[in-house]
Amino acid sequence: MTKRTEQDDPTQEIDQALLVLLSLLWEARQTAPGKPWSLAKLRKRSGGQMSTLLRQLNALVSGGLVDLVMHDDGTGSAALSAAGHDLCVVVFFQAPAGRASEEFGD
Repeated sequence: MTKRTEQDDPTQEIDQALLVLLSLLWEARQTAPGKPWSLAKLRKRSGGQMSTLLRQLNALVSGGLVDLVMHDDGTGSAALSAAGHDLCVVVFFQAPAGRASEEFGD
């Protein structure tokens, strides 16, 4: 795939948006284990619109990565599912300081 084709590929943007949302949910899990973040907080942190956030969350729910709770008044919350947690451990894991440099000979 050429550089130009990658830039024109709308799935690149979608994948990045979902990755950003997963990283926010990962942050939530790290800072307050067992406590989901409200949709309002996620929307504010993501910088997007609520409708966009809900579409992204629904995609992650369909994939089994996120647990979403919606209330009749339109409020709600989201958190990583067990599968989402396992994925984020792999995606966002960082080796302890000094470990990566030892492995790569730096």
